[in-house]
Amino acid sequence: MRKKIILLLLHLFILNLACDSSLKNVRPVQMQFIVNSQIVSYTVMEYNDRGDIVRLTEYENGAIKRYNEYSYDIYGVLSQQKVYDGAYRLLETTKFIYDSSGDLKEERDYSPDNRLVEYSVYLYKNNRIVRIEIFNPDKKMNRFTEFSYSSKRLESILFDYVREYTMRANCIYDENSLLTGYTVDHSSFRGKGTAVVKFIYEDGPVTEQAWRLLIR
Repeated sequence: MRKKIILLLLHLFILNLACDSSLKNVRPVQMQFIVNSQIVSYTVMEYNDRGDIVRLTEYENGAIKRYNEYSYDIYGVLSQQKVYDGAYRLLETTKFIYDSSGDLKEERDYSPDNRLVEYSVYLYKNNRIVRIEIFNPDKKMNRFTEFSYSSKRLESILFDYVREYTMRANCIYDENSLLTGYTVDHSSFRGKGTAVVKFIYEDGPVTEQAWRLLIR
């Protein structure tokens, strides 16, 4: 689940970039998870020449914890994600399903032996994602994510893991409306300190698809 949250934060940041054409020549190269002013983990992003994300590498305590690698079809559309542990053993494969308009409508997560683990359904309003519902193979929903907007700008993301915890990520922007990170309010962490996600950028091409990649 922590992997899902990290990726959601990254890709929702990218979604925000897509709303502002003046920001389309910058891209994130690192995302830091900071607790009580200490970096506890960080994720490094790699791109191909087109500007599509091809790999995310997550580090924790100085060691690689996880890889996420992305594949694209012959038309350049994102088709698959593979997740590996630090020893490069396959943990999970995700397949992406789109509607007739090209919007992501569902993703399906499979175990290394190709069993369906869970699937996610995306709900839209006014061409923006407003909710993601995640189900077990038996079609029982076990968590959801909701998105709040102000005008064109994403303001917050609510993660609700049914009967276990809730988490809200509140967006932080700079004077140029560039999303620089999130403050994180987690139900299990309240009163124990502060948690922040921070993005590091570089100049470089990045595709619309990369901006939409992880609304998940």
